[in-house]
Amino acid sequence: MKLHVDLETLQLIEGPGFRNPVTSLRFKRGDAAKLEVSFLEGGSTPTSIGNPLALEIQFGIKPRNRYDIGYLVHESVWIMPAIDAESPVYQCSPSFNTVELDSALGVGSSTGTELSEITLMGEITWREGSGEPTSTRTFLVIVENDVNRGTEGVPSSAEPAYPAATSIEIKTNKGVANGYAPLDADGKVPVAHLPGGILIDPTITALTGTDTNALAAIVSATLPLNRVLGVVVGSTLSFYQLQAGTSATEEPGIIRPNDFDEFTNAKFWQQVL
Repeated sequence: MKLHVDLETLQLIEGPGFRNPVTSLRFKRGDAAKLEVSFLEGGSTPTSIGNPLALEIQFGIKPRNRYDIGYLVHESVWIMPAIDAESPVYQCSPSFNTVELDSALGVGSSTGTELSEITLMGEITWREGSGEPTSTRTFLVIVENDVNRGTEGVPSSAEPAYPAATSIEIKTNKGVANGYAPLDADGKVPVAHLPGGILIDPTITALTGTDTNALAAIVSATLPLNRVLGVVVGSTLSFYQLQAGTSATEEPGIIRPNDFDEFTNAKFWQQVL
C-alpha cells in the first residue's frame, strides 16, 4: 500500500500533485501489510524527513477516540531509504494478526458476535534523534474481518517491546564502580572516570596553575596510581605518570597536584616521556 504524506497539511493525500485527503485506509485482520510511505514537499515532491541513521518512525492504530489505551496495531521497524535517494520511500510491514485486534473484533467469540469490520484511528509519527516529534493528522482505519483462516499463525501482542529493567542503567549507578560515568560542565567524561592506561588529553596545555587547562589542576585524589596522561604544552607532547610520593614541583619533570596532601593524597606527576 502506497501512502503519501503532505508535509504542509500533514494529511494523507491521494498522491503527488493530488492533494485531496484520503478518507480512510482498509486492511484485513490476520494479514501482514506492506506500507510504502512518501513524504511530499508542497504536496508533490518526495523528500527526506531526516538522517536515516537517526530517524525513528512509528505507525500506530488504536480504537477510535481512545487515546488512553494500548495499540491494536503498531510498527516501529522501518526500512529507510539511502541518504542520497532522489525520491525517498520509507517502508514497514505492520502485522494485523495481533491479540488486541482479535479482541476488538471479537474473534473466536462463542456467541457468534464477531464483527465484520471495525473502524479505528491511525497515525504516523517521526522524529530525528532527540528532536521534537512530528505526526500526521489522525486518519481513519477500517479493518475487515477475514474469511479464510488457519494460515495466519498465532497472534502476537501489538504493544511495543520495552527493554528489560535489568538492561536499563539507573541513576544511582552514576559515578560508582560498575556503573556509568558522569559528564562535566563541558559534556566530557572527567579524567577520573576514564579507564586506566595511557590517555591523551588535548585540553591540558599547561603544567602548573589553577586554571582547568593545567595538569596540576586535575583532581588527582580520585585517580589511580600509575595513570599515564599525555599533555600538549606549546607544540610538545609529553607523558606524565601519577606516582606516590611527596616530591615538590620541578618543572617540567615533576608536577605536584594542587590537591596534594601529605597525609591523604601524597601523589605527584612524573614525566616519563
